[in-house]
This record gives sequence, structure tokens and C-alpha cells, in this order.
Amino acid sequence: WKLQKFDMNTVTEQQLIAMGFREKLAHTFINYRNKGGRFYKWADVEKIYGLRAEEKAAIEPYLLFPEKASYGNKGFTSKFTKTVSPVAINTASQADWEQLPGIGPYFAARIIKYRNAKGGFTSVDDIAKTYGLAPETFEKIKPYLVLDAPPSAGKTPTASKVNSTLVNINTATEKQLLQVPNMDEAVAKAIIITRQRNGKFSSVADVKRIPFVTETAWQLLQPYLTVD
Repeated sequence: WKLQKFDMNTVTEQQLIAMGFREKLAHTFINYRNKGGRFYKWADVEKIYGLRAEEKAAIEPYLLFPEKASYGNKGFTSKFTKTVSPVAINTASQADWEQLPGIGPYFAARIIKYRNAKGGFTSVDDIAKTYGLAPETFEKIKPYLVLDAPPSAGKTPTASKVNSTLVNINTATEKQLLQVPNMDEAVAKAIIITRQRNGKFSSVADVKRIPFVTETAWQLLQPYLTVD
């Protein structure tokens, strides 16, 4: 991908292909527009037949939608003015996340899913670990993020959330793995996939064989994992 901010109502087919769109998908977008279709919101983009999940994740942060638009004799005109409100990361709703720059319905839902799996965020930087969220998008929204107490704050933690409890990587679900301090969604998913493909881990050290698990990440995770 070679993406940059673009308006799907005015971009050309050649520009889409240059940014990394499949030729067939680029043609489908333009054909939809040529038949009178317009893109006012993310839901309009999702109507496009053949748009894959990984493509949605890639293009969503770069799409511009007009708040006001007209398609008269003077052509398409739009205004992209938007007021962004601070977001309390542990209690924010889907709509709260969607109003952030570069975060539409797709990533808003991903962040909330990740938050629920973790049982709440302990740092603003936890948002950066959301699967598929580009680092530049996180840096763009970070100034608007506020750490607040999760709804369950003050309750007695369950055994699965006590840091001193070792998590068995041979039996843990993705949700249980995400309770491990410093565990991000990508690593949790990779552990599950590796286990399904290759069978049980013979040693905690096997986690280091996952290509994108760095030595630093391994050192942070290792104290909380077991194979017994």
C-alpha cells in the first residue's frame, strides 16, 4: 500500500491503483460512482462488493467524507471541518471512538473488542496495540486520549486477572492471553494460531520463534507464561 488521504467521490481509478488497490476493486469503486453512487460515510464504502477485511483495515484511516456536499453544475464541493472531543478510553462508546481522526466504525469496534478482552486499559499506550492500527494513526489520536478507570474498578479481581497467575499457553483462550501484562492482540492471536497448526508448545521459549516477537517483548511476557 502507498496510501494517502483521499476522497472516494473524486479519486480516479488510476490513483486508486497507484495507492495499492487491486485493479478489479478500483474498477468496482469507480463503476459504483459512475452509476450515481456517492460515499458520504463508511457504511457506503462497505456496500462495495468484494472489499476484503484486510483492505477495509488498510484504507479506513485514509478516507475523507464530506459533511456537506453538492453535485450541481459546479461539480463536487465539500467541507471537512470536524470538532474532536477527548475520549475516555475505558468507557468511550463506539461513537466516541469514531469521531477521532482516522478511526471509523471498523477500528472503533476493534478497539472496544480489545478493551473488553483485556478487562480495561491501564495506559493510553495500550491503544497502540490494537490489531491492525497503524502507528501513525495512533500518534494522530493520542492527544485526544484520556486514561479513566474501567467500569469494574474497585471490584475484587478474578483469578484470571491477577498478575501473579501464570497463563498456560497450551490451553489459554485469546481472551485469557490478553490478561497477561504487556501482551498485545497480535501476539495473542499468533500464539493461538501456532498452537492450532503445530500442536502444543513444549516450552515457553517456543513463543520466541513467532517471527515478530522481539527479544524485548519476550522478556516482558516470559514471567507470566507456562506450558504446565
